[in-house]
Amino acid sequence: MPCRKGHVELIAIYNEYNQKGFEILEVAADTNRDEWLQAIKEDKIPWENVSDLRGVRNKAVLIYGVKQYPSNFLINREGIIVATDLWGDELRKKLKDLLK
Repeated sequence: MPCRKGHVELIAIYNEYNQKGFEILEVAADTNRDEWLQAIKEDKIPWENVSDLRGVRNKAVLIYGVKQYPSNFLINREGIIVATDLWGDELRKKLKDLLK
């Protein structure tokens, strides 16, 4: 549920910066396929959303060392993580700087 609460603001940021090069790939830590797909539909998620349905044991969690939910990683065009766990105005400020 904490991840879903942030979707409203994240959708607004996505709509503001997507045309400037900002993209989101959401990796859901879900185990129930139907509930996961229903949440995407209800929240009207416009970006790619993937899950291997292994919950907190999914490959992305293991690769990136996720310790809290929600978490995010801002990755530049070169594939380098430039920030983690930015939300709201902090995320907007970083995107503005990166997407000049």
